[in-house]
Amino acid sequence: MPRQTDPKNLERLLEAAADLFLVEGYDGASMQQLADSVGLHKSSLYHYVSGKEDLLGKLTSEAQSDAETNMAKAEAKDNKREALIDALTFAIDQTLNDLGKVSLVLRQKPDSVTGEQITERRREHDRRLSAIIEAAQTSGD
Repeated sequence: MPRQTDPKNLERLLEAAADLFLVEGYDGASMQQLADSVGLHKSSLYHYVSGKEDLLGKLTSEAQSDAETNMAKAEAKDNKREALIDALTFAIDQTLNDLGKVSLVLRQKPDSVTGEQITERRREHDRRLSAIIEAAQTSGD
């Protein structure tokens, strides 16, 4: 299990990993490439994460948690049209601002424990968005 060190370094590492995974793909990226991109020795990475799958889990969990938080805010609105606008606006903003993380969520296949978790959370998000769309259609707001 990796020991936790400076949170700023972890955030820098996660940002670099998201960028690397976006360019190389998850399977094509290596821990050595990541180490090189942040100016660390490969062994130093393991003070922050246990490996590539741990990086994937942290990145996708962060992106999905942000989406879930904002979905809950949209769902809480009384005006269903506003709820739909808010949900879609957040999705667009998140995609534009966190493309690396969002692409990991959308591209990941359920061929690992992490992949299955990502897929299940994505399905739940899609279900909730569909419910907002249906509510907006029937509400007349």
